[in-house]
Parts: sequence; structure tokens; C-alpha cells
Amino acid sequence: MRMLDLGFWRGGPRQCDHCKLNKLVLMQFRRDDCVWLVTFLDPMSKLPIGKQWQMDSPEAVEGLVSRSRTALGAGPGVMFKRALAEGAGEVRIEITGEQYARIRA
Repeated sequence: MRMLDLGFWRGGPRQCDHCKLNKLVLMQFRRDDCVWLVTFLDPMSKLPIGKQWQMDSPEAVEGLVSRSRTALGAGPGVMFKRALAEGAGEVRIEITGEQYARIRA
């Protein structure tokens, strides 16, 4: 997260307009029998954000990551695919303010 340093200002540091709109969240996923359970967590406190989501397939979980603002490169992309194959894992994703509002509901 980028912070705009305003020196000694009684309001403290402020986020730039770009950072205000985007949120970093931790997405945990695991296979439970025939469904995939997805939980979004605050990356700092590890507290859940909103409800637990149920997905039908690993492709649906992959779709959540592809709709985020996070681009998984070669290394992280391979690790994400391996976690899907093993049935459990987590990934940090950057989402828009609108997506964040949806997962909180």
C-alpha cells in the first residue's frame, strides 16, 4: 500500500486516491467434499471479512482471482495452481472498492 508522506501533519499520513479505491485481502480456499469453501480475510489481523463463499469447482475459485486486480506471475501462478490441485491454499489479492463491498455483504 502506498502512503503519501505529508511530514508533520496532525491528520497523519493519507492514502493516495488509487490506494483508497483498492483493497488488499487474503483469500483462503479449501475443498470440502464436493464444494470449495472460500474465505476472505484482512491481511493484517487475519479476521474474516463477510461470509464464507461456496464454489462448485476449482475453476470458479480461479475465476475469483482472475477478476481481481492481481496479476499472478509465473512463480505465484504455479504455486496457486498447485494449491488448487492439493485442495487448499491462500493468495493475497487486490480488489476494487466495489468488490470489497460485495464480499462484506
